Amino acid sequence: MKLEELHNILTKVDPGVLLVSPRIMRGMIQRVYHIPLLWVHVPHEQCHVFDRQALFREVEQEKLDLPPDRRLPETVILLQRPTAETLQGTDQESILLKYWRYLFHAHVDMELQSQASKGRLNSSSVRSRVDAIGQTELEEIRAMVNYQIAVANLYNSMGIGLERNQIKFVVPEPAE
Repeated sequence: MKLEELHNILTKVDPGVLLVSPRIMRGMIQRVYHIPLLWVHVPHEQCHVFDRQALFREVEQEKLDLPPDRRLPETVILLQRPTAETLQGTDQESILLKYWRYLFHAHVDMELQSQASKGRLNSSSVRSRVDAIGQTELEEIRAMVNYQIAVANLYNSMGIGLERNQIKFVVPEPAE
């Protein structure tokens, strides 16, 4: 898969998507959130939502590889650009799956930011939702999410070698 193909597919889904270098991503996170150094792992290093104005205050348009006629929406989704090695050494399906996850994550963040800006997402509203769900059920949800992440990470780490050796890996359904 070529970078231009990935870019075209993603921008058809969301015109606010920009594929940027890791340096630009780290720099934006560092400057917008006033983090002196990024020596620690940042949860959103691969995808982050920014205001268009903040992006253009911090990064020159030429460094974003934007055509002069491209108009970005008010909210921009920055996705860390894959390396040439990743694009060459990974099948298209795996790359797209990874970037669909990033895009989904960014859209969840956009919705959370929207709800917070409208005053609908605060500590008391979150607490009331937890109370409505119940602490036990919340822990069960958390455990299932962690399980799904672990299975996805296992599958992703094994996927390339399995495909090359034509071995089919079936994810078992959890016992109820």
